[in-house]
Amino acid sequence: MLAKKFRWFTTGRGKIAISFAFRGELYSVRGIHHLCDLYGCSELIEDEAGLAVLVRDSVIAARATPIGEQVTSYPGHGVTVVVFAAESHVLLTTWPELRLALIDVFLCGGISSPDAATEHIITALNPQGGVVRRTVERLISAVGAGSSPMAAS
Repeated sequence: MLAKKFRWFTTGRGKIAISFAFRGELYSVRGIHHLCDLYGCSELIEDEAGLAVLVRDSVIAARATPIGEQVTSYPGHGVTVVVFAAESHVLLTTWPELRLALIDVFLCGGISSPDAATEHIITALNPQGGVVRRTVERLISAVGAGSSPMAAS
């Protein structure tokens, strides 16, 4: 039996294995990356403080661990809110004059749910003009080995 040495990340919800060594190479877990364009958003898109709470709450809804945040205003042109999580990030950028919001959610490892974060924001912004969704599965493998995860397929 081959021994595996895990690297652990401790969150408020316990320990999560985020990488492991196997046969001398370090491997990392995969992550899910959601990118969404929301058209015809509700008036919440004009509320900077409300948007900051919304993004923070979306991280909690995703069962991720918030570790920091940044809110940047573009006077007359919207806001960007990013909440950094132990599992990566949730970001929202708005153009209230166009009723447009862009969501960028990347979470990996453990029990976090990028779907929950994304749906939380979409539900709150209630886009009447439609939603364009893109999902990318990030294949993170053999850190530092110079090999592509696609080479194994």
